[in-house]
Amino acid sequence: MRPGRYSFLPILAAVLLCFGIVGAVIARSFGQWLVLVHLIGAAAVFCVWGIHWFFSGSQPKACWSSWLIETNVGFRSFLLMAQCALFLGFVVCGNWLARHYDVRWDLTSSGEFSLAQQSRQLLENLKQPVRLVAVGAPATIKRSGIGQLLRLYQRHNSELVSTEFVDARVNPHYVEQELQMKPGDLLYLEYGRGAEKKTVRLNRVDEETLTGALVRLVKGDVRKVYYIQGHDEPEIYGQEDENLSAFMAALQEEFFSVEGIGLANREKLPQDAALLILASPKKNLSAYEQELLVDYVRQGGALLMLYDPLTVKAIPEIAASFGVEIKNGVVLDQMRRAHTAPETGWQIITNVYAKHPITRHFSVRDFSAFMIAAPLRASQAPDREMECVEFVLSGPQSWGETQLKLLFGRQAEAAFDSEKDFAGPLALGVACEGGQLKASQDRPDHALAPLPSTSRLVVFGDSDWLKNVNFNLYGNRDLIMNAVNWLAREESGISMRAAGKRFSAAVVSERVFSMVLGLSFLVPELILLIGLFICWKRRRIES
Repeated sequence: MRPGRYSFLPILAAVLLCFGIVGAVIARSFGQWLVLVHLIGAAAVFCVWGIHWFFSGSQPKACWSSWLIETNVGFRSFLLMAQCALFLGFVVCGNWLARHYDVRWDLTSSGEFSLAQQSRQLLENLKQPVRLVAVGAPATIKRSGIGQLLRLYQRHNSELVSTEFVDARVNPHYVEQELQMKPGDLLYLEYGRGAEKKTVRLNRVDEETLTGALVRLVKGDVRKVYYIQGHDEPEIYGQEDENLSAFMAALQEEFFSVEGIGLANREKLPQDAALLILASPKKNLSAYEQELLVDYVRQGGALLMLYDPLTVKAIPEIAASFGVEIKNGVVLDQMRRAHTAPETGWQIITNVYAKHPITRHFSVRDFSAFMIAAPLRASQAPDREMECVEFVLSGPQSWGETQLKLLFGRQAEAAFDSEKDFAGPLALGVACEGGQLKASQDRPDHALAPLPSTSRLVVFGDSDWLKNVNFNLYGNRDLIMNAVNWLAREESGISMRAAGKRFSAAVVSERVFSMVLGLSFLVPELILLIGLFICWKRRRIES
């Protein structure tokens, strides 16, 4: 039986009604104009069809029967069964593949669903088994993300890393007696076998804390860092903005113990020092103290120096002993901000890094911020004692301003002078290492006497970037901790730390939201209606 001219109206009404309901669910309101148009349109179309059906006396059943009843029912039933079987086969195969092959793709720009390079490197180099036991209610573990984090650790080394989840309410004896967990502890971490087994309990569970605890267990000891005092250096305790307590706390999190030390009354420096730190002394060091530090590095020690412009000459003199020149000036950069003219500033925000172990995992997306920095230069003289690399540099629009009276005067003015100033890019950090020098091609018979391979030196032209107020800006923390790990010969700790979640939601106006909602509805709706209309038209012609 041939479908009537108005038999397409109920299909149109059904489509409008379905899209209207879905739109109301998405918009969480029936008051959106697009939703109202769909619902009112569906009601109007259905009423028109109902009036036509009532007055024409036609039966909808006859119209629908010509759509649904076909002569070859058996063949169509076979096709339907085959399609269902094929769909079920795809589901079963997909489930089997998912259970036997764990493949993940983290498409987030910050890698928030993956482990950091430091964590992956640590897990790949494990020599002993690791046991991770999370304690808490299953719902709490799932909601806090602890379960997902532990499974990521297990996935990177399933042979040596095992995970457990224990409910303290169900097994209180096991938690208190066997694991010896205290109230507030969330994770039990065990490394090693038998008598060599080491354990630690954590009351905070995130990647940075967990990887740091595992690093401490793998190392088995705490390295000592000595902070040189007695020359009006910044304080390492206290929460004031000008102190370095945040830097010291980061060292302790990486399992370095920090201890103050004076130089004036010492004949030699401690043998257990992983490195020494000399940070922006305001009073000059004596010739004996400078010689003590130079001899310490030449005998295989590691030294980190943080210099500030217009301060004492001790750090430039010590650095010059190893081929690092600290120039008399301040690095300035031409900054361009949105909707403003270019302006000159001494806060250097850079993402220019040279190839070096300290910056191995840095890219153009990783920035570091220096406040008032002096320009550095690594010597390339053939008779130098250490191989030096300028591993952090300012941008190409920067220069080294030497006329400091103009810069710090009452009317601060600065402009690049090609005759007096230093053209950029300029080094902000230099790293030196002994034991890597070779004979020069110009002087092949010149036998160099390099320092021991353990001799390492890192010099920064600024110390303000590590003060509490600036320590967590951009990648400052990662840069200095990488430098410390390199100085302490702990290359396994050199990496970018765990990436945090980045807020990426876009705030849109109600007008834009309505436009997006309308387009996302109208386009598929029109395609569906056109397809149904063509199908209905063909049926009508065939009938």
